[in-house]
Amino acid sequence: MIMKVAFGIFIILVGIMVLFFNPGWGLFERILENFSMTWPVILIFFGLAILSQVKGMKWLRIVNTLLMVIFVLYLLLWPNPFDLDVTNYYKSDLNLPIEAQAGSTIKLVFKTPLLGLKIKDGNSDNLRGSYSFRTKYFEIVSKGNEFVFQSSENVIFGPKNKITLELPEKYEYEITIESAVSDIELDMEKVSIRKLELESGITKLEIDTGNPHFPVYIKIKAGVASGKMYFSENTKYSLSVESAIKNVKVSDLIEEKNSPDVSISVEAAISNLKLEGKK
Repeated sequence: MIMKVAFGIFIILVGIMVLFFNPGWGLFERILENFSMTWPVILIFFGLAILSQVKGMKWLRIVNTLLMVIFVLYLLLWPNPFDLDVTNYYKSDLNLPIEAQAGSTIKLVFKTPLLGLKIKDGNSDNLRGSYSFRTKYFEIVSKGNEFVFQSSENVIFGPKNKITLELPEKYEYEITIESAVSDIELDMEKVSIRKLELESGITKLEIDTGNPHFPVYIKIKAGVASGKMYFSENTKYSLSVESAIKNVKVSDLIEEKNSPDVSISVEAAISNLKLEGKK
């Protein structure tokens, strides 16, 4: 019954948006992207539906219905309820000089409400790449060996902000990310990222490494965390996951508590993690 109500509301709202706002394929792309980020929430709905059958807990039906309605609105309206046109971006290439000796630690800090970040190996001595932001209030602040990428105004609505970076191989990196919704991809065949700290409401993380310089420390704090991490085969790892709902799969890696190559700590309401060793 609850599922039918939520699905009915979903169909009605889709019809209204198509009829009056003519969003084209942008609406369906938004729904798919939002759903891919938050699909584990459905497990909560099923759990609440089961608990609502228990005597004395029927009030959970009302809670579950309200949560489903909010989820439907999120799928349709986040991040921008009024504008599906993503052409009004502020775009620019990046070429940021690094004034530090080889082997130094470079800190990269990202502070923006909505973030799509892709980091990969680079051939230059500078930080190179590009960004596209919905808001013109995006800025990059350089403080010695630290680079801060941030929105100078807390713009909540707007399509996902995107940053692509190519990192010089001759440095080591510490990355801090603070974002309400984040989609992070790290392709590190040669680049050494020693520390990654990620704090986000909803996050999707993919890490692919070749032969990284160990040890590596990864800390994730999120409401919903979905992650795929690929390391070299037989990498020694330690993993701590504190989640109400979690799905964790590990293959071709060696668990080591005392002196791991990779230490991973996750705190999230819902966690869906895959750790795999590559041959």
